[in-house]
Amino acid sequence: MGLAASGAVTTFLFFGRYQALLVTGAVFIAIVLVALSAMKSRRFIPATTGAVFALLYGSLLPGHLVLIREFPRSSGSALPYGEGASLIFLLFLIVWGCDTGAYFTGRAFGRRKLAPSISPGKTVEGAVGGVVTAVLGAWGGAAFLLPGMRSADVLLLGTSTALVAQTGDLVESLLKRRARTKDSGGWIPGHGGVLDRFDSLILAAPFFYYYIRFSPFGWPGAAR
Repeated sequence: MGLAASGAVTTFLFFGRYQALLVTGAVFIAIVLVALSAMKSRRFIPATTGAVFALLYGSLLPGHLVLIREFPRSSGSALPYGEGASLIFLLFLIVWGCDTGAYFTGRAFGRRKLAPSISPGKTVEGAVGGVVTAVLGAWGGAAFLLPGMRSADVLLLGTSTALVAQTGDLVESLLKRRARTKDSGGWIPGHGGVLDRFDSLILAAPFFYYYIRFSPFGWPGAAR
């Protein structure tokens, strides 16, 4: 049921059917409530909130990647439709540049713990290094993919998206810690699960989308 609802959420985001999106969420919650009531679950409230959270965290938030891809079509901007793919690549360059820079900078220079109670391995130095490499990734990506972007937007978008991405990483670490599990899955050998590859994107994608849509600076073709 959760997978079906997630598929519906992604589909409605693609077609811009936001009313249908709200209806899907309401129907999903209603079904969960009825099902748990019929099962006479002793964990009624945690199970209900967990199901709703899973739909939001695992579908609606990363579903903003669809909105980013469809931004030229849905925003009425002058951007060619193909530039939606360029925006996706730009986001990935920022987020993965941040992850890579934070890892290597933290390994080389990390001294002060960033959030020891949540993720003991992360350091302040690594976080700063991640922001720097994210901005470099934003600049390189914008130069090749979206040369019309203004320098102020590149700097602000790279910096702010990197900070949100690192927050997303910490949120996923906190979720695993609260769930008392080390990994979110075993599909990718040597990693802490699929979420460890995409945890930064889960929060970064919505931020990135709303930034490019409502940026106070604006750039050629973007909505004002």
